Amino acid sequence: MATQPPRLLRLPAVIELTGLCRTAVYNAERDGGFPPRVSIGKRSVAWREDQLIAWIESRQRKVAA
Repeated sequence: MATQPPRLLRLPAVIELTGLCRTAVYNAERDGGFPPRVSIGKRSVAWREDQLIAWIESRQRKVAA
């Protein structure tokens, strides 16, 4: 059974998934606290869904602690 490659999410989907605004996404990425984007074309970027979910879960663990 082959594993599925990670889904790549464009910015609108990242905003909806995380609840962050565009500026907050880019600022968090710049500060090193957010999964890095990957280039999917000359002028297109996306984020790996599995990394975003892991980031969300790590934030939830910090709040619960």
